[in-house]
Amino acid sequence: MSTPSKPVEVTVVDTNAESWQLLPIAHLKTNLEHVPLLNDEETGVMIVKMVYRAGFTNPWHTHSCGHGFYVLDGTLKTHRGNYPAGSFVWFPEGGVMEHGATDDADCTFLFVTNKGFDIHFVGDETDPDAPTMSARGAGRPGRTRSVSQAHRCCAVLAQIQGREPDHTPAPSVQRLEECW
Repeated sequence: MSTPSKPVEVTVVDTNAESWQLLPIAHLKTNLEHVPLLNDEETGVMIVKMVYRAGFTNPWHTHSCGHGFYVLDGTLKTHRGNYPAGSFVWFPEGGVMEHGATDDADCTFLFVTNKGFDIHFVGDETDPDAPTMSARGAGRPGRTRSVSQAHRCCAVLAQIQGREPDHTPAPSVQRLEECW
């Protein structure tokens, strides 16, 4: 005979009534607004409601966790495209990425991780785990280069092609792939 099941306890957060909290991001010298929804101490899974203010970009970085965005309002801008409200965007763990809000509107979203959260920014000299940019080299897949090396390569390619180099602060992955 089986043991009778009993209803589970549930966690409920009224995200419209909860106060926004600040999440300090020291490397960016900023705070991101969020409402904590779930933080599972056993698995590290985390879910928060968060907002990126118009024009904010979380620059090139990596995480040791996979994470997803379910866009509630506005548009999530990433290195792979823009995703409007209703989109779910998943970033696998370990890859280099950037994401933020478009210049014209805030982006509010649910942020979900598959395990404990961490963040490491490209070029952060104070972080021993900071990644370097990885792009495909001609005949050398997976060759790792720093962002400054990528800029130099883009400048050389532009010179060869007889055009002005693109000196944006952080090249996009598409731009890097054009350069390699």
